[in-house]
Amino acid sequence: MNDVTVYTQARCGYSGQLKDFLKRNHIEYTEKDVSDRKHFDELMELKGQGVPFTLIYNKPYAGFNERVKTALMSFNSQN
Repeated sequence: MNDVTVYTQARCGYSGQLKDFLKRNHIEYTEKDVSDRKHFDELMELKGQGVPFTLIYNKPYAGFNERVKTALMSFNSQN
């Protein structure tokens, strides 16, 4: 399992933007589509309010914004 996990949904534009960002920056990640009930339940246990929802070393980040980008780039520079 990777140290970055993203909860996404196919119809979510921000989820797509996040995945594009990860690919462009060569950041390996595990994707969990919340259309799968198991992954939806995991997201709810994490108190996630929506997608995209990212875990970096199990630290939660909601949405796709500058805070998330900064955390991902910091993660990437350490690996």
